[in-house]
Parts: sequence; C-alpha cells; structure tokens
Amino acid sequence: MSPIVLLFILRVILAVLLYGFLAALFWMLWQDVRAAARETTARTRRLGQLVVLDPSLPSLAAGTAFPLLPVTSLGRAPTNTAPLPDDTASLEHALLHLRDGQWWLEDLDSRNGTRLNSQPIAQPTPVVPGDVISLAGVSVIYGEEDYGPEPPTTDAGQTQPASLLHTDPERQTDLLTPPPDE
Repeated sequence: MSPIVLLFILRVILAVLLYGFLAALFWMLWQDVRAAARETTARTRRLGQLVVLDPSLPSLAAGTAFPLLPVTSLGRAPTNTAPLPDDTASLEHALLHLRDGQWWLEDLDSRNGTRLNSQPIAQPTPVVPGDVISLAGVSVIYGEEDYGPEPPTTDAGQTQPASLLHTDPERQTDLLTPPPDE
C-alpha cells in the first residue's frame, strides 16, 4: 500500500472520529438542555395556593391568593412569600413547607401564635387541602387548585374556592358554613 493511500485512509478515519466526537458532544449538550428545561418547568409548577378568607384589614381583600412555593413564609414583613399587612402578625409569623410530598405548617415563635382549623400549633403540623390557617387577624385556606383571580362563589354569593372540602373524609366539612348550634 502506498504512503499516499495510507495517509488518505488515516485522514478519513480522523475525520470520522472528529465528526463522531462533535456529534456526541452536541447530543450530550442537547440532553442537558432538555433536563434543565424539565427541571425549570417542575420548579415553576403551581404547588397550590393560600386564599384569604377573613381578613381583619381593609388592605387585604377576601379572595386574595398567594401562590405556594416549596418553602412559603407568612408574616408582616414584605419579604415574605405571603405578606400579611397586619400589625398583630409577627414579621416572620409562620412557615409552610413541602417535605416528602406533604405540606407542613410551622409557627415561628410568633407573638399571637398560629392556628390550624382553630387549634393552636406548637410543632410542625401536616396540612391538607381545605385546612384553615389563622395568623393573628387573618384566616387563609390552603388549596391545591388554581382558582384564578376570583374564587368561585356559592349560591348565596359567599366566596368559596372549589376545593374547600377536606380530602380526609373524617374531617370533611364545608369550612365556610358555621357549625350547627347544638
């Protein structure tokens, strides 16, 4: 075999290896971009929201929705995920966080405490859709649906998000209707 033919074959092999390397590099970059896009989509997915039921202030209207993040802070400070402009709320009043697919509510040693379904909490407590969280003079309800700008209303015109019923059958109640007098 002549040296010219041998050099030509080596050039062809080198070109194939180079193009193969570049193709593998572009394929890996494309896979990385797709994975980053999936992660970004998952990160921006709506995790639910808190809807104001009974505000004590005119600056916070009933039906105001706060979208939830994996760690949602509630309190008077404007840096909170759900800022509550209430002087009776602590700056950092409570924390609602997602852990292993379950939402947990935690009081951050606030002055006036945090209540879950009218019960004071002292340690992290699991939260299910339909639970009412009371912070100082503001009551919010946790729901997994996106209610849009205005929650639906009942026949009586009362604001009522669609998922105000507990998912736990033992706790299944309409939380906006007062309990019957016994």
